[in-house]
Amino acid sequence: KKQKLKDAVRYPWQPNDVIWDLKKIRFYSIFTFFAGVVAGLIGIGGGMVLGPLMLVLGIHPRVSTATTAAMIVLTSSSVAVMFV
Repeated sequence: KKQKLKDAVRYPWQPNDVIWDLKKIRFYSIFTFFAGVVAGLIGIGGGMVLGPLMLVLGIHPRVSTATTAAMIVLTSSSVAVMFV
């Protein structure tokens, strides 16, 4: 719905903006679920798995890197709180 509103007011889309549709939402949701399971089993951060996925989706590398870094900070801080 937000996308239609932005189109109605001629929102200036950037070249690397992701236009979400049901197919992309479904794919991303399923992939992130399995990425979380695999990351938990192997013991790596989910950001290491999801970073390349965001690049495949066409998200700008700077945005992908910042999002991955934020995920790693949240994961590591929650683990640190559990052990304190």
